[in-house]
Amino acid sequence: MALINHKKDPATEQTAAGYPEVKAMGTSFVFNEKEKEVLRHLAFQVSEIAARPIMEKKANLWRAHNDLKTDEPVIFIDPENGWNECIPANTLECEDPMARVWEMFLRKQIFWAEKMKDDKVIEPFIDVPYSYYDTGWGKDLGKKSTMEGGSYIVIPAIDDYDKDFPLIHHHNIL
Repeated sequence: MALINHKKDPATEQTAAGYPEVKAMGTSFVFNEKEKEVLRHLAFQVSEIAARPIMEKKANLWRAHNDLKTDEPVIFIDPENGWNECIPANTLECEDPMARVWEMFLRKQIFWAEKMKDDKVIEPFIDVPYSYYDTGWGKDLGKKSTMEGGSYIVIPAIDDYDKDFPLIHHHNIL
């Protein structure tokens, strides 16, 4: 396995969205045959889990819960940064960074259904996030702080109209 260092392995990054930024992964966007087979096998397992009748019951329970029409509690367990202990990076089979991220996602779905057995609905699809490069609005956000990581004030982008305003532009998403 090429990537096991948690600081460099995108599969070990635990973000609110579940994926690190695509542009930061260093993926080739080309998966070898073994990676494709691993992902197909895991996706098949996830699709089988998602097709279980219990998933429809869980979805109905969540809808009723969100509509305030149930007294039954809904249980959701998320290990958050503990995922790297539930599914260690050295157990992943894929090598391409994006394939590893997808493999980790699929393994999480299986782990949720088979080990945690909470009320999370396992869906028969995988979200593929978009990737973008934001060129900004022309001037970097200036901040002034008395200590690293502490509170700060924002320095106005336009201090001298004649000098600063021409630097402002619409951002381009590439």
